Amino acid sequence: LMVARTQPSARQMLEVRHHLMRNLCRTHDLQEALLELAAQHTGTIMPGYTHFRHAQPTTFGHYLLSVSDAIGRSTMTLERGYHLMSLNELGCGALAGTSWPVDRDLVSQYMGMEGLIENTNDAVSYTDGYLVVVCGLTNVTNVCSRMALQCSYWSGAEYGFLEVGGIRGVSFMMPQKTNNPNGFERVRMRAGQMLGHLSGTAAAGLRAPHGDAFEMLHLTEPTLAALETADKCVIRLTAETRGLTVRKKNMLAALRGSYVAATELANQIVRDYKLGYRTAHKIVHEFVVLSEEQKVPANQAQTKLLDRAAEEVLGRKLGMDEARLRELLDPAYFIRVTRSKGGVAPEEVARMIADRRQKLADARTRHLKRIITLENAQKKMLADLHKLRQN
Repeated sequence: LMVARTQPSARQMLEVRHHLMRNLCRTHDLQEALLELAAQHTGTIMPGYTHFRHAQPTTFGHYLLSVSDAIGRSTMTLERGYHLMSLNELGCGALAGTSWPVDRDLVSQYMGMEGLIENTNDAVSYTDGYLVVVCGLTNVTNVCSRMALQCSYWSGAEYGFLEVGGIRGVSFMMPQKTNNPNGFERVRMRAGQMLGHLSGTAAAGLRAPHGDAFEMLHLTEPTLAALETADKCVIRLTAETRGLTVRKKNMLAALRGSYVAATELANQIVRDYKLGYRTAHKIVHEFVVLSEEQKVPANQAQTKLLDRAAEEVLGRKLGMDEARLRELLDPAYFIRVTRSKGGVAPEEVARMIADRRQKLADARTRHLKRIITLENAQKKMLADLHKLRQN
């Protein structure tokens, strides 16, 4: 058994590959849950935030799709990691190969490998596949943590956008506590643990020479720990996503009177009055400042204040109709007209969701092919062993 084999790295890689296969299935399940909920809320209007402040109107469906897309890109890294953990290092000898007539390609077929680490010194010094896997897992959990943080805020009384339906925490001291977002807190905790696994995986090969060394035997430990932690993170967020209750009215009410759609007002001033955007931006900025100073909400916006701002910037009034001014500041109008590719218009979000569902189906098909490859490899190995026994 030791002919042309120097260390148990192939066994370790197979163990990592096995757990990674399971993790990919669970990550696909999370994407599916996000897309299902997004499809239900393509028209659910809510504030979009930058720097924790109202920025532009968006929809909850558009937000959820953005989370799914980020996880999808990280899943591509995990698929790359699966390929790298399916490269055969057996037959490398100590570092130079062997004079025995070994068939490295045949062994690769028996183990369902996708390729060979051909250079024999590269085979005994292999570290990069482990690190790619853990980097991909860290990316996934980072995105999960960011969503969990926002959902924790949005399920609080100050927002009231969401109601938690997964794990609800209580307090042994405060009897009124019935819905602490413990599930989301666990997601964030697991994401924090991933940083330790990432640094541990990188450090395992950091001080080793580019060759066979004892450190290589311990690359599997932080990698398997990362896979276990990522599994718990992804499973928890999937359950929390499927258990969410969305308070549409509260989301829309948070925009009542807000100047969150001011961008579209500036856009329309450019179109109607043939001004440069910087000039239009300055007019709208002055108008919003004046309106907020006089405590005039956007749904009661006044043309006289817009004209006053225009006079300060241009030296003349715009003369915009007041009903048109209020329409341009309406978040629902903003959502309808923002139809650029990737934007928040419901039909555009629905198009993207359909596209992502197809891409997810393609990813599941690729994963099923990996499973079939492993099953066929085992069948071939057993069949060849049976022939050898008969001979």
